Amino acid sequence: MGVAELLTAAGVLIVIQWTDAGREWRLAAVPFLWLGVLGILQAKARTCVALAARRTCDAELAGRLTEADAETLARRGRAILWRTTTVAGVLTLLTLLLP
Repeated sequence: MGVAELLTAAGVLIVIQWTDAGREWRLAAVPFLWLGVLGILQAKARTCVALAARRTCDAELAGRLTEADAETLARRGRAILWRTTTVAGVLTLLTLLLP
């Protein structure tokens, strides 16, 4: 899913470039960049951020994890969200800097 979102962001940026729209229109790619990076980082870490926020790794395992495991999972989910926002922000700044 992440790769599809990044390809969509690239498509949006190409269309914006072809139509000679202003640089501020490049911000339309931000949601696609963020979701794309999120999908890739979640897959790489094998962690679903939504489930990690609920302190579980599987809806069927809810309540069966130890507190230490649940905390580790929640910490991993927060780290993924932080990295996602940072990478998407850098990519957005790069797209705004391009001519």
